[in-house]
Amino acid sequence: MRLARNASWNIAEVLVSSLVLFLLYKVIIARLGVEALGIWSLVLATTSLARFADIGAAGGLTRYIGLAEAGETGKGSALDYARAAWTLNFALYAALTLLLIGPAYWGLGLVTHGAATITARQLLPYAVVSFFTANLSGIVTSALTGFHRSYLKSMLTIGTVVLQALVAILCFDRLGLRAVAIGQILQNLVLCGFGWMLVVRAATGRVQLVSPFGTERQAIRDLIGFGLRLQAVNLASFLFEPGLKFVFSAVGGLHALGLYEMASRLVLQLRQVLVMPSQNLLPIFAESTVREPGSIASLYGRSVGAMAIVAGAGLMGLTLVSPAIALIWLGHVDWQFVASVGILGLGWFVNIVTVPAYLLGAARGELRWNLVGAAITTLLGPLGGIVLGKLFGPEAIVAAAAIAIIAGGVVVLLRNTRDAGIDAWPARRDLHDLSGDLRRLLGRNTRGAG
Repeated sequence: MRLARNASWNIAEVLVSSLVLFLLYKVIIARLGVEALGIWSLVLATTSLARFADIGAAGGLTRYIGLAEAGETGKGSALDYARAAWTLNFALYAALTLLLIGPAYWGLGLVTHGAATITARQLLPYAVVSFFTANLSGIVTSALTGFHRSYLKSMLTIGTVVLQALVAILCFDRLGLRAVAIGQILQNLVLCGFGWMLVVRAATGRVQLVSPFGTERQAIRDLIGFGLRLQAVNLASFLFEPGLKFVFSAVGGLHALGLYEMASRLVLQLRQVLVMPSQNLLPIFAESTVREPGSIASLYGRSVGAMAIVAGAGLMGLTLVSPAIALIWLGHVDWQFVASVGILGLGWFVNIVTVPAYLLGAARGELRWNLVGAAITTLLGPLGGIVLGKLFGPEAIVAAAAIAIIAGGVVVLLRNTRDAGIDAWPARRDLHDLSGDLRRLLGRNTRGAG
């Protein structure tokens, strides 16, 4: 029942995080206005560009802990890999944050003006520290997932998200947007401290003091070698949001960027909830490629159908209630915000439907088309945003983003299924009683772990 418990707590984590984000945005908009939210979004996008130099240690850690726990690496313990990953990220991001401050300070002056530039530059040191600590906490959460303790990760994240909100709200009158950054820093530090204790306990079976720093050479080589390949896909996806936000700032203005940030976060938080059960598909696909290759087509077909129904209902419902959300956040119904939610919802609907194809490619060890799809989205979004935004206004930038998301997803869907030798869209027999199939899929995964 461990996987069922993991999935339940993972969904709870997303829901609580979404609620906290909703409340924080409400506080920021009520006290400082939508433009302030745009400034905060821009500063975060600037600091996050340092991920371009990431080596993917956190992404590879889950895999290697699983292999070590299964006794398949023969080279080091699971805790060796966790300590090596912590050491790699600490050294890397300490150097990156120091190197980032100067260029980021200069860059913010190019995309903002007047008082907005002053505010953005004041926030920069806090955002950089938050970025550094977030990447350390990412090692802890990846390790807990690797040890099949993601329910503990979610419990801890829920607690620290609430802590972040309390700090931000209590200190907002005195510190403004800096209170949000300080809340994030405290959240990450608490997550690192308590999370590492849970990692050690999962690895050794008892609570004890073990340094998170370790330099086991084989573990470092494995993490870097696998991580760099995985990071190519992650980077292609990651650069989409910062690039689009810079286009909004330059072409649409900070108010338009603030509205886009609200709409995008709203849709992406719902996407997290909708795709959460799909995390069970990766090990099922991987196991089926070895034991039951003939079952993959049916499994894939039912999964795609289920994702289409769940995503369609969820995103359509979100679009319908978006005027009420705008009323709560802004005090009035902003139709630009409502239109952005609807347009982005369409784009992410297609993306959600392609998740099984994405996971199928990863399970087969074929990341090429995942990388191509992510690159198409990342390049097409900002470039299309510049062209359409200048021709038709800020709403067209949102449309460019949705078109890019759809284009990248369709490539992943068509090419991964072709390489696997299965149909891209499910057969009619696979579309029967999809909600029941989702429950059976989760039950199958749970029994397989028992």
